[in-house]
Amino acid sequence: MLTDALTPDSRVMFNRDIQTRITRVAPFLLLDKDPYLVIADGKLYWMQDAYTYTDGYPFSEPYNGG
Repeated sequence: MLTDALTPDSRVMFNRDIQTRITRVAPFLLLDKDPYLVIADGKLYWMQDAYTYTDGYPFSEPYNGG
């Protein structure tokens, strides 16, 4: 490559697990337990259900149903 930082002992690290990848990119998402495989246009895609969550909503008040 174009750097002296790489040596013959250097290794490329890949995160092949889909949940590990998502957690590193978007740590604010709560992931479902099981990702699933989808076939679309003859290709395989991993799908992962993920949710945003919070323990509070700024500038909001509870609704009393009245």
